[in-house]
Amino acid sequence: MSLAHPYSLNKKNSLKLKSDIDKVFKSNNKIRTDIITVFYVFDEYSDSELKIMVSVPKRIIKKAFQRNIIKRRIKEAIRLNSKDIREQNLQNALCLKIAIVFHSQNLSSFEKIQEKIVLSLQKIYKNRFGHVE
Repeated sequence: MSLAHPYSLNKKNSLKLKSDIDKVFKSNNKIRTDIITVFYVFDEYSDSELKIMVSVPKRIIKKAFQRNIIKRRIKEAIRLNSKDIREQNLQNALCLKIAIVFHSQNLSSFEKIQEKIVLSLQKIYKNRFGHVE
């Protein structure tokens, strides 16, 4: 079990390797909402129970400061809801690798982003385990 606080995200939780990113996008597992698309794959447990990548395309949101705001909001929503993910993955010796792509034209509120993240995570676990905890 990791010694990190249950609500923390750090560098080991970043999805960085090109091979891992390709694996996530090629897995054909995705959940699309009105503002985000979540690509995911379950992998064997390595150094972390959760690895994430967030993308906000420049062609959709032109200004860098707005893209950064959206990325921060998405990461915060994941961070606040990561405790349950980590517990579930630790029990099953799995690592959830997710890539979140924002595709709305508007700057969304934190509450709306968090709602969509939670719904997507529930669908992921319902698809994988047949129930949501």
